[in-house]
Amino acid sequence: MPRVVLVVGPCGAGKSSALQRMRAVLGERVGEVAVLETDTIYMMIDPTWAAYSATYDTIAKRVAARTAAQFVREGFDWIAVGSNGLQDHRQVDEFLTQLPRGVEVFHLFLDPSTSSVQARIASRAHALDAHKTPEWLAENVAWMRSFHRPESALVDNSDLDVDQTVEAIYAAVASGRGLIRPADKP
Repeated sequence: MPRVVLVVGPCGAGKSSALQRMRAVLGERVGEVAVLETDTIYMMIDPTWAAYSATYDTIAKRVAARTAAQFVREGFDWIAVGSNGLQDHRQVDEFLTQLPRGVEVFHLFLDPSTSSVQARIASRAHALDAHKTPEWLAENVAWMRSFHRPESALVDNSDLDVDQTVEAIYAAVASGRGLIRPADKP
């Protein structure tokens, strides 16, 4: 049965790193794996994030949902979608409308400590991180936590490396934690 796994969390939570390792770490356990990131899709429109636009963000999420649906139709078993923008009910509900029937959908929230996020961002040397001060990151973590859904699976990956984070995501899904849409629901 195909599974769409939404991996959300604040900047620096480890979403991109986990997605990059998902195929290698999960191996044969989940079948064919595809990964998508809404940020990557957004950057097809605005490669430097020069003029953030809520419209572009909405387009990126819709393209991700349609692409995930196509991966399901093509027989992929595990489609992971990373986003720091698929946390609130409205956005997730719109995403779900794009998916075909017969797909289980999980919502996993990477929830490392604020100090872990700050350390991760400080260790990166990326121009897009220049504005992400420790104070900004603390506010971003708090803001993202305000969207925790009761049905979401929280994964505290503060002390986990990337492969362990992928394993924690897999364990949550395998145990049914974070299931927001069973396969028999439209």
